Amino acid sequence: MELKNIFEDSEFLRQKSKEVSFSSKAFKKDIVCLEEVCKHTGCKSLSAIQIGIPKKIIYINNGEQKVLINPEIVSQKGETKSWEYCPSCLEFAGFVSRPYEIEVEYYDEKGNLQSDIFEGKEASTIAHEIDHLNGTFHVDIAERIANVSMDKLKKLRTEEPYTVISQNNRYRQAPSRIKK
Repeated sequence: MELKNIFEDSEFLRQKSKEVSFSSKAFKKDIVCLEEVCKHTGCKSLSAIQIGIPKKIIYINNGEQKVLINPEIVSQKGETKSWEYCPSCLEFAGFVSRPYEIEVEYYDEKGNLQSDIFEGKEASTIAHEIDHLNGTFHVDIAERIANVSMDKLKKLRTEEPYTVISQNNRYRQAPSRIKK
């Protein structure tokens, strides 16, 4: 498995991922693939669509592994802004507004419904990955886009670091991300 990118695989990456069926155990193999690609590439998070699996699965490893199956944002508040980068967009970073806090309903690997609240950078990461499941890239919602190398990205993030605009105000952008 390898990472798909916006230039070679745009039509595939822009499709909406399908719900995982727990009657099929194939999703467990998909999770192993996500984990292996993250280890190999150094990515801290990936959605299954990014490695060619159009299923609603997100893998996150920020020191602790977490798998979100069929995740849906059910509420969001506050606002942050930061420069985001994604290996599926190659060298394009985007200055993106995200909610400070999101509540996400999802299933764990055993098929149990979970509901967690994520804040700060973790909320931004999960919102970014959920966007992938819906065929959206960070550059689609960015206020500004920059063609960057990793050194330039570090400079941009130093000049305009991750900023919390509000922790409590109603999040104003992208209501279509919220489960109806």
